[in-house]
Amino acid sequence: MSDFAELTEWCGGTNTTQLVVVVNDETVVDRSWRVAPSEPHDVGSIQKLLTGIVLAQLVASGNIGLNQPMSDLLGPGWSRAPATHEQTITISHLATMTAGLDDDFHAIHSPGQGWYYCNNGYHLLRRALEGADGRSTDAMFRTRIFEPCGMTTSSFVPRDPNDPSSLPGLISTGRDIARFGQALLKSKPFGIEGELLSNLRQGTASNPSYGHLVWKYGGHAAIVPGRRSGQEPIPGRVFGGIKLDRPIAAAIPADGFGGTGLGEQRLTIVPSRHLVIVRLGRFANPPFGAYDRELWAHVPPELRSEP
Repeated sequence: MSDFAELTEWCGGTNTTQLVVVVNDETVVDRSWRVAPSEPHDVGSIQKLLTGIVLAQLVASGNIGLNQPMSDLLGPGWSRAPATHEQTITISHLATMTAGLDDDFHAIHSPGQGWYYCNNGYHLLRRALEGADGRSTDAMFRTRIFEPCGMTTSSFVPRDPNDPSSLPGLISTGRDIARFGQALLKSKPFGIEGELLSNLRQGTASNPSYGHLVWKYGGHAAIVPGRRSGQEPIPGRVFGGIKLDRPIAAAIPADGFGGTGLGEQRLTIVPSRHLVIVRLGRFANPPFGAYDRELWAHVPPELRSEP
């Protein structure tokens, strides 16, 4: 059995609150710092990975199609882009962050011809999935994800408790997120054929390291949120964008994929190693990928990518 003492000690010193590691269906690390293991909190954009599974389920059942125009689900005028641009934006474009929209839904490039991490576009897609499913986000995920995985402490709640209409955050624990990760290691998780899931995890020409709401660590290059030192912010693009001519973290095996959340929260899944790593907490937000490289430097060598 691999020794995770070094990883556990390092995470404990980097403002981690919950760390869960599962290898071959066995939980080998389950540690908490400053919170109880059963205490849930907002896991940030890790929720996108779960939403990608709901998207796959709705595609598999025929409720929606990846190449279906978003206007079919949201009606005309849902963006501030010209009508000819808006009409060509598909579900796939929003899910892969290639819709060509900024934070305010203005056009910045043709759909499919560039990449920008448009978080507001993601929440429009989530709303569209609600419409296709016929239930609220929490009810939809409870039936499709939480209950099948045994995620008993997870829920979607408004991020502003004083505003029920505010964007929903996924409240969960390291243990629950690990249960979801374990489900994704199965050959047909959530009733979805493996081929469909594999296709949805593939990167795009615009960003080889990002598929449909999922980070793909084997991409030969990447665009990641952030700005280089001294780079001026671009109006309407709060998440910026840094181009890398390398994988996000070379130590993560090429079949690794996962979700990331504010504060360097992570769910990383590596099928070839039968490995799930969940790290929740807060951090000083280093450049995107730097935390992954540091974390994986402390993962047992036999589980890392071949040098």
